[in-house]
Amino acid sequence: MVVPSLKLQDLIQEIREAKTQAQEREVIQKECAHIRASFRDGDPLHRHRQLAKLLYVHLLGYPAHFGQMECLKLIASPRFTDKRVGYLGAMLLLDERQDAHLLITNSIKNDLSQGIQAVQALALCTLSTMGSAEMCRDLANEVEKLLLQPSPYLRKKAVLTAVHMIRKVPELSNLFLPPCAQLLQEHHHGGAPVGAHPPESGDNGILHRTQRIWSQRPLPAGGLTLSCCIPGTKILVSPRPVVTSQKTPFFFF
Repeated sequence: MVVPSLKLQDLIQEIREAKTQAQEREVIQKECAHIRASFRDGDPLHRHRQLAKLLYVHLLGYPAHFGQMECLKLIASPRFTDKRVGYLGAMLLLDERQDAHLLITNSIKNDLSQGIQAVQALALCTLSTMGSAEMCRDLANEVEKLLLQPSPYLRKKAVLTAVHMIRKVPELSNLFLPPCAQLLQEHHHGGAPVGAHPPESGDNGILHRTQRIWSQRPLPAGGLTLSCCIPGTKILVSPRPVVTSQKTPFFFF
Protein backbone atom coordinates (compact mmCIF):
# COMPACT_ATOMS: atom_id res chain seq x y z
CA MET A 1 0.00 0.00 0.00
CA VAL A 2 1.33 3.40 -0.99
CA VAL A 3 1.91 5.70 1.98
CA PRO A 4 -0.09 8.94 1.56
CA SER A 5 2.06 12.01 1.19
CA LEU A 6 1.75 15.74 0.63
CA LYS A 7 1.02 17.41 -2.67
CA LEU A 8 3.79 19.51 -4.16
CA GLN A 9 2.02 22.77 -3.29
CA ASP A 10 1.45 21.64 0.29
CA LEU A 11 5.08 20.56 0.63
CA ILE A 12 6.30 23.95 -0.58
CA GLN A 13 4.00 25.71 1.84
CA GLU A 14 5.14 23.61 4.82
CA ILE A 15 8.80 24.19 3.99
CA ARG A 16 8.27 27.93 3.70
CA GLU A 17 6.42 28.02 7.00
CA ALA A 18 9.28 26.30 8.83
CA LYS A 19 10.72 28.78 11.30
CA THR A 20 14.09 27.07 11.77
CA GLN A 21 16.48 24.96 9.74
CA ALA A 22 15.74 22.00 11.98
CA GLN A 23 12.01 22.21 11.26
CA GLU A 24 12.71 22.39 7.53
CA ARG A 25 14.91 19.29 7.68
CA GLU A 26 12.24 17.45 9.64
CA VAL A 27 9.57 18.21 7.03
CA ILE A 28 11.87 17.19 4.17
CA GLN A 29 13.06 13.98 5.83
CA LYS A 30 9.49 12.93 6.56
CA GLU A 31 8.37 13.60 3.00
CA CYS A 32 11.43 11.89 1.49
CA ALA A 33 10.47 8.79 3.47
CA HIS A 34 7.01 8.89 1.88
CA ILE A 35 8.59 9.34 -1.55
CA ARG A 36 10.90 6.37 -1.04
CA ALA A 37 7.96 4.22 0.05
CA SER A 38 6.01 5.24 -3.05
CA PHE A 39 8.95 4.34 -5.29
CA ARG A 40 9.33 0.95 -3.59
CA ASP A 41 5.64 0.18 -4.02
CA GLY A 42 5.91 1.00 -7.72
CA ASP A 43 3.01 3.46 -7.97
CA PRO A 44 3.00 4.34 -11.71
CA LEU A 45 0.08 6.78 -11.48
CA HIS A 46 1.71 9.19 -9.04
CA ARG A 47 5.37 8.55 -9.82
CA HIS A 48 5.75 11.86 -11.67
CA ARG A 49 4.24 13.74 -8.72
CA GLN A 50 6.64 12.12 -6.28
CA LEU A 51 9.61 12.89 -8.53
CA ALA A 52 8.49 16.51 -8.90
CA LYS A 53 8.59 16.88 -5.12
CA LEU A 54 11.97 15.21 -5.00
CA LEU A 55 13.32 17.66 -7.59
CA TYR A 56 12.13 20.56 -5.46
CA VAL A 57 13.94 19.03 -2.49
CA HIS A 58 17.04 18.67 -4.68
CA LEU A 59 16.91 22.37 -5.60
CA LEU A 60 16.99 23.16 -1.88
CA GLY A 61 20.28 21.28 -1.59
CA TYR A 62 19.11 18.01 -0.04
CA PRO A 63 20.12 14.54 -1.35
CA ALA A 64 17.90 13.23 -4.14
CA HIS A 65 20.09 10.61 -5.82
CA PHE A 66 17.61 7.82 -5.09
CA GLY A 67 15.32 9.30 -7.75
CA GLN A 68 17.69 8.68 -10.66
CA MET A 69 16.18 5.37 -11.71
CA GLU A 70 12.69 6.84 -11.45
CA CYS A 71 13.72 9.41 -14.06
CA LEU A 72 14.55 6.58 -16.45
CA LYS A 73 11.18 4.93 -15.84
CA LEU A 74 9.29 8.16 -16.49
CA ILE A 75 11.23 8.89 -19.68
CA ALA A 76 10.31 5.44 -21.00
CA SER A 77 6.63 6.04 -20.21
CA PRO A 78 4.27 6.76 -23.15
CA ARG A 79 2.52 9.56 -21.22
CA PHE A 80 3.70 13.11 -21.86
CA THR A 81 3.15 14.15 -18.23
CA ASP A 82 5.57 11.42 -17.18
CA LYS A 83 8.14 12.24 -19.86
CA ARG A 84 8.13 15.94 -18.99
CA VAL A 85 9.05 15.34 -15.34
CA GLY A 86 11.38 12.46 -16.24
CA TYR A 87 13.46 14.54 -18.65
CA LEU A 88 13.59 17.41 -16.16
CA GLY A 89 14.80 15.01 -13.51
CA ALA A 90 17.44 13.62 -15.86
CA MET A 91 18.79 17.11 -16.53
CA LEU A 92 19.01 17.83 -12.79
CA LEU A 93 20.05 14.50 -11.30
CA LEU A 94 22.15 12.85 -14.03
CA ASP A 95 25.46 13.77 -15.61
CA GLU A 96 28.46 12.04 -17.14
CA ARG A 97 29.73 10.90 -13.74
CA GLN A 98 26.80 8.49 -13.30
CA ASP A 99 26.59 5.39 -15.43
CA ALA A 100 22.80 5.59 -15.29
CA HIS A 101 22.77 8.43 -17.80
CA LEU A 102 23.73 6.00 -20.58
CA LEU A 103 20.56 3.99 -19.97
CA ILE A 104 18.34 6.73 -21.42
CA THR A 105 20.07 6.69 -24.82
CA ASN A 106 17.52 4.33 -26.38
CA SER A 107 14.60 6.30 -24.91
CA ILE A 108 15.96 9.56 -26.33
CA LYS A 109 16.53 7.90 -29.71
CA ASN A 110 12.93 6.66 -29.81
CA ASP A 111 11.55 10.04 -28.78
CA LEU A 112 13.59 11.88 -31.41
CA SER A 113 12.17 9.58 -34.09
CA GLN A 114 8.51 9.46 -33.10
CA GLY A 115 7.52 12.79 -34.69
CA ILE A 116 5.80 14.46 -31.70
CA GLN A 117 7.29 17.94 -31.52
CA ALA A 118 6.86 18.47 -27.77
CA VAL A 119 8.50 15.14 -26.97
CA GLN A 120 11.31 15.73 -29.47
CA ALA A 121 12.00 19.12 -27.88
CA LEU A 122 12.27 17.54 -24.43
CA ALA A 123 14.72 14.94 -25.72
CA LEU A 124 16.85 17.57 -27.48
CA CYS A 125 17.00 19.79 -24.39
CA THR A 126 18.10 16.87 -22.24
CA LEU A 127 20.71 15.72 -24.75
CA SER A 128 22.18 19.22 -25.06
CA THR A 129 22.36 19.51 -21.25
CA MET A 130 23.84 16.20 -20.10
CA GLY A 131 24.76 14.26 -23.23
CA SER A 132 28.12 12.53 -22.95
CA ALA A 133 30.51 11.82 -25.82
CA GLU A 134 29.12 8.29 -26.16
CA MET A 135 25.54 9.53 -26.34
CA CYS A 136 26.50 12.18 -28.88
CA ARG A 137 28.06 9.58 -31.18
CA ASP A 138 25.03 7.30 -30.90
CA LEU A 139 22.42 10.03 -31.50
CA ALA A 140 24.18 12.26 -34.02
CA ASN A 141 22.23 10.93 -37.01
CA GLU A 142 18.87 11.55 -35.31
CA VAL A 143 19.81 15.14 -34.50
CA GLU A 144 21.05 15.71 -38.06
CA LYS A 145 17.62 14.75 -39.40
CA LEU A 146 15.95 17.32 -37.15
CA LEU A 147 18.16 20.20 -38.27
CA LEU A 148 16.03 20.82 -41.36
CA GLN A 149 12.58 20.17 -39.88
CA PRO A 150 9.77 22.55 -40.95
CA SER A 151 9.25 23.79 -37.38
CA PRO A 152 11.59 26.70 -36.46
CA TYR A 153 11.10 25.80 -32.79
CA LEU A 154 12.45 22.31 -33.36
CA ARG A 155 15.23 23.44 -35.70
CA LYS A 156 16.54 25.87 -33.10
CA LYS A 157 16.75 23.18 -30.42
CA ALA A 158 18.34 20.75 -32.86
CA VAL A 159 21.04 23.28 -33.79
CA LEU A 160 21.84 24.01 -30.16
CA THR A 161 22.09 20.26 -29.53
CA ALA A 162 24.44 19.93 -32.51
CA VAL A 163 26.65 22.64 -31.02
CA HIS A 164 26.87 20.65 -27.79
CA MET A 165 27.65 17.47 -29.73
CA ILE A 166 30.50 19.04 -31.67
CA ARG A 167 31.99 20.43 -28.49
CA LYS A 168 31.92 16.94 -27.00
CA VAL A 169 33.03 15.13 -30.20
CA PRO A 170 34.80 17.56 -32.60
CA GLU A 171 34.88 15.06 -35.48
CA LEU A 172 31.08 15.28 -35.72
CA SER A 173 31.53 18.70 -37.33
CA ASN A 174 31.80 17.01 -40.76
CA LEU A 175 28.35 15.52 -40.21
CA PHE A 176 26.65 18.78 -39.24
CA LEU A 177 28.38 21.15 -41.66
CA PRO A 178 26.16 20.43 -44.73
CA PRO A 179 22.92 21.22 -42.85
CA CYS A 180 24.56 24.40 -41.57
CA ALA A 181 25.00 25.50 -45.18
CA GLN A 182 21.23 25.32 -45.64
CA LEU A 183 20.62 27.01 -42.30
CA LEU A 184 22.45 30.07 -43.63
CA GLN A 185 19.35 30.67 -45.76
CA GLU A 186 17.15 30.52 -42.66
CA HIS A 187 14.92 33.57 -42.11
CA HIS A 188 14.02 32.67 -38.52
CA HIS A 189 16.16 34.59 -36.01
CA GLY A 190 16.96 31.47 -33.99
CA GLY A 191 18.41 29.36 -36.78
CA ALA A 192 20.52 31.54 -39.06
CA PRO A 193 23.01 32.86 -36.47
CA VAL A 194 23.81 29.37 -35.18
CA GLY A 195 24.15 28.05 -38.70
CA ALA A 196 26.89 30.63 -39.26
CA HIS A 197 28.49 30.06 -35.85
CA PRO A 198 30.76 27.01 -35.77
CA PRO A 199 31.33 25.72 -32.24
CA GLU A 200 34.60 26.37 -30.48
CA SER A 201 36.04 22.97 -31.25
CA GLY A 202 39.55 24.21 -31.99
CA ASP A 203 39.32 23.21 -35.67
CA ASN A 204 40.17 26.24 -37.79
CA GLY A 205 39.06 24.32 -40.86
CA ILE A 206 35.47 24.54 -39.66
CA LEU A 207 35.67 28.34 -39.65
CA HIS A 208 37.23 28.49 -43.11
CA ARG A 209 34.67 26.12 -44.63
CA THR A 210 31.79 28.03 -43.07
CA GLN A 211 33.12 31.33 -44.39
CA ARG A 212 33.44 29.78 -47.87
CA ILE A 213 29.85 28.48 -47.72
CA TRP A 214 28.64 31.89 -46.65
CA SER A 215 30.53 33.68 -49.44
CA GLN A 216 28.95 31.39 -52.06
CA ARG A 217 25.41 31.93 -50.81
CA PRO A 218 23.29 34.18 -53.09
CA LEU A 219 22.14 37.34 -51.34
CA PRO A 220 18.37 37.97 -51.10
CA ALA A 221 16.76 41.04 -52.56
CA GLY A 222 17.55 44.06 -50.45
CA GLY A 223 20.75 42.64 -49.08
CA LEU A 224 21.60 40.85 -45.86
CA THR A 225 23.76 41.75 -42.90
CA LEU A 226 25.05 39.11 -40.52
CA SER A 227 27.22 39.44 -37.45
CA CYS A 228 28.21 36.28 -35.64
CA CYS A 229 30.01 35.65 -32.38
CA ILE A 230 32.96 33.59 -33.64
CA PRO A 231 35.87 34.58 -31.38
CA GLY A 232 38.02 37.12 -33.16
CA THR A 233 35.95 36.99 -36.35
CA LYS A 234 33.16 39.11 -37.76
CA ILE A 235 31.18 38.30 -40.93
CA LEU A 236 29.27 41.16 -42.50
CA VAL A 237 27.64 40.63 -45.89
CA SER A 238 25.64 43.33 -47.63
CA PRO A 239 25.45 44.80 -51.13
CA ARG A 240 25.54 48.29 -49.60
CA PRO A 241 27.94 49.90 -47.09
CA VAL A 242 27.36 48.89 -43.53
CA VAL A 243 27.96 51.20 -40.59
CA THR A 244 28.95 49.30 -37.47
CA SER A 245 29.89 50.33 -33.98
CA GLN A 246 33.27 49.59 -32.46
CA LYS A 247 31.85 46.74 -30.42
CA THR A 248 30.98 43.52 -32.19
CA PRO A 249 27.23 42.82 -31.91
CA PHE A 250 26.20 39.41 -30.68
CA PHE A 251 23.17 37.25 -31.30
CA PHE A 252 21.39 35.96 -28.23
CA PHE A 253 18.74 33.26 -28.56
